[in-house]
Amino acid sequence: MRWSVLLPTNTRPDTLALTIRGVLAQTESDLELLVIGEADASISDPRVHWFDVPGEQAAGVRTALAAASGRYLAFAEEGALWGPHHLSRLGALLGSESAIASTRPTALLSSGRVVPMPLDLRDRVVLERFEHGQPLAPTSLAVSMAAVNAVGGWPSGDAPHRALVRRILAGRGVGIGYVSSTTALRFVEGELDPELDATWLDAATVAGGSLEAVATASTFRPERWWNALDEAVGTLESRLAGQALELRGWLRDTRAELDEAQARIAELEDAYREVPSWRVPTKLRETFDK
Repeated sequence: MRWSVLLPTNTRPDTLALTIRGVLAQTESDLELLVIGEADASISDPRVHWFDVPGEQAAGVRTALAAASGRYLAFAEEGALWGPHHLSRLGALLGSESAIASTRPTALLSSGRVVPMPLDLRDRVVLERFEHGQPLAPTSLAVSMAAVNAVGGWPSGDAPHRALVRRILAGRGVGIGYVSSTTALRFVEGELDPELDATWLDAATVAGGSLEAVATASTFRPERWWNALDEAVGTLESRLAGQALELRGWLRDTRAELDEAQARIAELEDAYREVPSWRVPTKLRETFDK
């Protein structure tokens, strides 16, 4: 078996069927889907295996992983949808001896706008942000099963995906694969900060703002639809990079202007201290303070 896909449930039951459909529609069909939760009789694909284990979800995940037979492990999420080439893109990266691989995480907002999120762990800045708590998008991530076993399996506690990735990254010589391609969408409730200028987001908008709308749209000529979305999100990344450069230049110029202003203020203060109107009151204050 090439792929084991892990899908914990109970957070977005309204979108579970859509998520499962996206997994089963992969161009890489050599997979098993390990669903942690109560079985749905309407889903009869033999590749789907249900694990309804009492207690903490981590216990169910460990039970599922003990039964897994895949060489690679991918993470599906309720409230997320995979494009048809998601696993094939990740598999190409992991097949090159990387222990961790990711495609570009992309969020779908309630308005229908999509937002790229950085997860290139090869980048020192991104890695530092991840270490300091930047959110992880598991649905865009995959790891080798050998790497999972090497660090002791599924972690306990909160944010187990993050803990697992951190343990794997702590190993020596860990290969990291990344492709800047949108192969999955993660639905995010709410909107951006209203104070953020979001005009650059207009390049990529999905009508409806829901996974149901995306699933309906992407079913018709799915490869063409996902390629168009990937191109639009790539445009957003380019715009963001340009804005970052502009902001850096603005900060540099503003800092230089501030330094000049502070130097001028210091000069004026020094000049003012030389005039009698400054020296006399100063001398009087020194007298009264004695």
